[in-house]
Amino acid sequence: MLSIAGQLKKVDRRAAFALHRMAAQIRNGRSLTDRILYYAYLRFGAAWLPDRYAFAYWRSDPAFQGFLDTALQRTGPVDLWIANDWEMLPVALAARREIGGAILYDSHEYAVGQFMSNEAWRKWKRPLVKAVERDGVRQVEAVSSVSPGVCRALTSKYALAREAVCIRNAPAYQRSAFSPTGPVIKLLYQGVLARGRGLEELIASAKHWEPRFILQIRGPETQPGYLASLRRLAADAGAGVDIRFLKPAPFRELVAAARDADVGVMLLPHQGAQQEYALPNKIFEYMMAGLALCVSDSEEMAKLVKARRNGIVIGSLTPDALAEAVNALTPGAVDEYKRASLAAAETLNWENEQETLLALCRELAPHWQEQRAAAETPAGAE
Repeated sequence: MLSIAGQLKKVDRRAAFALHRMAAQIRNGRSLTDRILYYAYLRFGAAWLPDRYAFAYWRSDPAFQGFLDTALQRTGPVDLWIANDWEMLPVALAARREIGGAILYDSHEYAVGQFMSNEAWRKWKRPLVKAVERDGVRQVEAVSSVSPGVCRALTSKYALAREAVCIRNAPAYQRSAFSPTGPVIKLLYQGVLARGRGLEELIASAKHWEPRFILQIRGPETQPGYLASLRRLAADAGAGVDIRFLKPAPFRELVAAARDADVGVMLLPHQGAQQEYALPNKIFEYMMAGLALCVSDSEEMAKLVKARRNGIVIGSLTPDALAEAVNALTPGAVDEYKRASLAAAETLNWENEQETLLALCRELAPHWQEQRAAAETPAGAE
C-alpha cells in the first residue's frame, strides 16, 4: 500500500499531466476564453510548481530538454552559466539546481516585444516569454543585452537590483580601405529578408529616386514566398532605379561582401520598445566595411549615427520621405560619412566589447567559487 507521501506524489503527477494537457489544448485555441485560460495557467495555474511556466515551456520545443541533458552530462562543478536569450534561461536555472553555478542572462533582444507585428506570436508565444522572464530574471546574478536602451528597459521592467550591462553585438575588427564614391551611389540592405525591416517601403520609394542610385538587397529568406513578393513589388513599382537581389553571403564574409556598396540601410518601423532600442549587428558590419549609414529614427540607431556623424537618420518611412532623403545624398557627403564609419569601427568592435563580457564573467565566477568554498568548509574549520 502506498504511503501518504507516495499517494500525494501520484496525485501530483496526475495533476501535472492534466495541467499540461489543458495547456496544450487551450494553447491551440483561438477564442478569447481560451487565451484567458492560457494566460491564467502561465500566471497562476501551476503556482505550486518551481516554475509557473514549466510544462508550457518544456513542451514548446523538444530541443530544450536536449540542451539540458547535454548540460547535465558535464562532470564536476560549473562556475558560470551564460543563458543566451530567453529560451535558454530555464535551461540554465534547471542546470544550476543540479550542478550549481552563477547565471548570466544574456538577452540579445527585448524579448517580450520582439515580434509584436506577428499576431500569433503576440497571442501565444509572448505570454510564455513573459512568464519565463518574470520568474527567471530575478534568480540570476547578472543580465546583459546589446544596447543601452534594452538594458534600461530590462532593468526597469524587472526592477533589477543590478543594472543590466550593455555588450554590443559588434563583429571582430577587420580593416577596410576607404573607397571613394563614384557617380552612381549603391545602397545596400544586408540581413534576413523579413517583414518589419522596411524593405517594402524602401522598394516602393525607389521609383522616386534619381537614376544615379542602385539598390542592392542581400540576405536569406526566412518566410517562404517573401523574396518573390519583394521581386514582384520591385517590378510593379516600375522604378527607373536598378534594384538588384543578391545571393546571401556566408556569415564570415558579410563585411567583405558589403564593401562593394556605398550606403548601408537599416529601417525599423516604430512598433514598440524592441524596435526603438534595437542596435542590429548589421549597423556595425556596415561601419566595418566602410559604408555610410542610412537608418530610421529609432532611438538607439539614431543616437549612434548622430554621435558618430557617419550617415543620415530618416524620420518617416513613407516612400516620399525615403526618396527625399536618398536623393539628397551626394558623393562628397557619402565620402565624409564613410570616413567617419571607418573611424568608428576602430572602437566599436568585438575586441573592445568582449572586454566588458570577460570582466563580468571574471566577477561572477569567483563570486560563485567563494560561495561554494564557504558551503564546503566544515563547521569550525579555519
